[in-house]
Amino acid sequence: MARPFWTDSANWNLFNTAGHSAVLPGAKGRPVQVRVGTRSLSADNSDIKSSESEIAALQLRGVIEGKAGYQIDLGWISQEAGAEGAPTYEAGRFGWGFDVGTAFGPDRLFALGLGMRVRMPSNQTQDTSGTGVAGDFERWQPDIQSLRVGIASHFAEAVTLAGKFEASGTFDSLEHSGATQGLQSLHRFAIVRCPIVSLSAQFDRADLPVQGLADVTFGTTHRMGVMKTVGDARVGQDGANIDFPALVGDSLRILAGLMGRWTRDGHTIRPVLVFERGALETQVYSPIAGSKDPFAKGEKLSDTGWTMTSEGGTMGAFYSWDRGVAASLELSTAKRNLEFKSGLDRENESHTDLGMAIGIEASHRLVPVWNEKVPKSMEFLIRLGWERRSLAGYEIENGYLSGLTTGYEEPVTGYSNTNAIYRGWAGQEDVVGLAPELGAGCDLNLVTFGFGATFLDRALEVNTAFQVGSLTPDAESADELDVFGWKAELRWSH
Repeated sequence: MARPFWTDSANWNLFNTAGHSAVLPGAKGRPVQVRVGTRSLSADNSDIKSSESEIAALQLRGVIEGKAGYQIDLGWISQEAGAEGAPTYEAGRFGWGFDVGTAFGPDRLFALGLGMRVRMPSNQTQDTSGTGVAGDFERWQPDIQSLRVGIASHFAEAVTLAGKFEASGTFDSLEHSGATQGLQSLHRFAIVRCPIVSLSAQFDRADLPVQGLADVTFGTTHRMGVMKTVGDARVGQDGANIDFPALVGDSLRILAGLMGRWTRDGHTIRPVLVFERGALETQVYSPIAGSKDPFAKGEKLSDTGWTMTSEGGTMGAFYSWDRGVAASLELSTAKRNLEFKSGLDRENESHTDLGMAIGIEASHRLVPVWNEKVPKSMEFLIRLGWERRSLAGYEIENGYLSGLTTGYEEPVTGYSNTNAIYRGWAGQEDVVGLAPELGAGCDLNLVTFGFGATFLDRALEVNTAFQVGSLTPDAESADELDVFGWKAELRWSH
């Protein structure tokens, strides 16, 4: 069941096992589907401006003779972030990806598939206003969102067992050319998630009014970095490579959910209940100077690290009537905790995210005179949605900006890993990756209004939506941000 177009529900897609690329993309529905879309979302006030727009997106998916499936995604994403007295950042990125899968064996018992999602930077600029550092910044930030392979097996048309192996990586390369004294610095940072292993089981029978899903995902995250000062006219030579401490995190996520279905006289109700718990435990290791191995790590620093945990759930229901009405209601909660070991001298953090979303869709067929005059192969829809969420870290949308580094990262006083007491990191935790935080809490209030239409017996579909709302930070000293967004898409299937 796809999530409603007019809300940003996070959990309606839980029962779509396309996340395991072994399950054939487009295996249900029409053999060929094409989607073209665009979207934009921004939040700003007199001091802060942040936006992300997908100028154009193309998706092609289909099935080949019922034995193989494919999905291809292409998109151009434009991003901007900035604040009063701080650097501004602009970037354009080309995103692309694919999924392919095939089934084989008696009654197509086994399935095998692989997929990839990548965002490559095309052009990006960052000014130096507000940093107190003159010169030019040049950045390169490729992002491998997912590289995965999966297998699945179906038993008695009721149970699907699936496994997925996945890896991802975010890379940040910064070059700063100073305006004075010929100073130039190079920075290289990377966050690599590998391996990520996911095992899931799904139960679904057409003659039973309930489906179930259980998923366990565990993996390892590596953060590494190096900085080098070159072309320093003051000393007449290049600086040495400075290796930052290695961070290794082990993660575990457990998810379980139930979705029911009840249909009578054209009315359908689908309640959903989901529980989720996750944990990430991070350990810090001293760097090995001059090592050519990016995954090399030295002495384990037992008093330096942290644990992040989250737990929560979602319950809701989706209702539809074949006369032309659909509605959804969703309530969710998630508690996040960040606990530090004593060596970092940081206060623990906690934040509870609460959410509520309501959406309703009405067709022209509810009006008898319109139902009689409009051909049966066409339908016109009006949609209205409202959501209010308590968030940590300004999580308006899971875009690239949520993890973007816009500041200047070179230590002002220089970095040294020879200090036995402070290990050379005191006051420079942001630089070496030892300053995690849940993010500033805020409340999001968003209203969505849109139209939709289908033609040629649903072979052609058009959807549009506009979003208006506000983002209110928890901190009393911070000003409210205005939120505005829109999206449009055209779908064709055959």
